[in-house]
Amino acid sequence: MNKNLTRIIGLALLVTATPVFASIDWGFDTSANPNSVPNVGSGTATISVGAFGEGWKNNEFGLGTQSGYWDLGTSGSILLSGLGLSGTYTLSIAQWVDSPPFTGMLTASVPSINFGFPFSLSYQTLLEGTSFGDWKWYGANLDLLGTDTITITGPSTGAIVDRIMLTVVPEPATMIAGALLLVPFAFSTIRIVRRNKPAQTES
Repeated sequence: MNKNLTRIIGLALLVTATPVFASIDWGFDTSANPNSVPNVGSGTATISVGAFGEGWKNNEFGLGTQSGYWDLGTSGSILLSGLGLSGTYTLSIAQWVDSPPFTGMLTASVPSINFGFPFSLSYQTLLEGTSFGDWKWYGANLDLLGTDTITITGPSTGAIVDRIMLTVVPEPATMIAGALLLVPFAFSTIRIVRRNKPAQTES
């Protein structure tokens, strides 16, 4: 019984966990610009630093424990190209938020989405909190074509970006398959609990 349960759990975790890995991941460990060697996947990130921006920093600003980030300055931008991704992907961007001046109000534009007009990115989750500001994930789900590029633009008050990820969104069939694999595990657990109840009552 235990071996069967182990197999079921392993298969379920394999199917449901695979999509969480990034298809493309820029950690900006170096000051390379353009950056055509992401940590994961392939593509090019071209950074345009705006006025008052200080470019790439290896945490000289002392912003928590993150390192290797870009100070984009006024309305600076990052162009992601050569992605070759087709389907639904989650764009996630780790940025410094300390309002004012860093409000977190990044926008993105994709030629095949919203007629190419910029749209706002939404808060996803906290990456790291400090006593004077936070690293936060912002992003959006994007339906991409293979030829699409993505332009990320900071507000006029400036932006500091630490990491950019594009992660495939699991298809419904994949999610259903993972759920079905968990069904036998649920029934087995119920049977085990029922068997143990009489023993616990007698003791």
